[in-house]
Amino acid sequence: MTVTVSEWWSYVGPLVGLAVGTVLQSWAQRKQWRRDNIKQECREVIIAITTFRFALYAAHHPDQPDSLEDEGTRNRLNNTFTQTSFELQQALATRILIDKRIKRLKVAQRLDDAQNVFKAEYYKDRKRAHDGLRDALLKIQEEITAIAIEA
Repeated sequence: MTVTVSEWWSYVGPLVGLAVGTVLQSWAQRKQWRRDNIKQECREVIIAITTFRFALYAAHHPDQPDSLEDEGTRNRLNNTFTQTSFELQQALATRILIDKRIKRLKVAQRLDDAQNVFKAEYYKDRKRAHDGLRDALLKIQEEITAIAIEA
């Protein structure tokens, strides 16, 4: 009994198609998983940036006089500012999928530089110090958003 190529293919073809389909589906699912997780990491960094910006505004807004609040409230706001700064640095340092892009953009270094300028300028010109840090944060946020959009 001889089996022709078409008969043989009628038996083997569906199995080959199933194997190829499984490999393609697995590849597509992995690619989608990666995209989703890149977007999630970007979202977490953006949340940390936004939280830090709100803490910056609450603790160091240039129109807010130092005497506006009691010392306890001022200390609480400054502690929140310091804590959210730490959380932002932690969010930047613990990203896995966007780590190379964050490093290429020198985000952590630019954030440190902006915070150092803020500290140096704060008592000389509060508005300029506040606006400089805010603008640096917004620029970084735009870049992180662009990474999420590319994913």
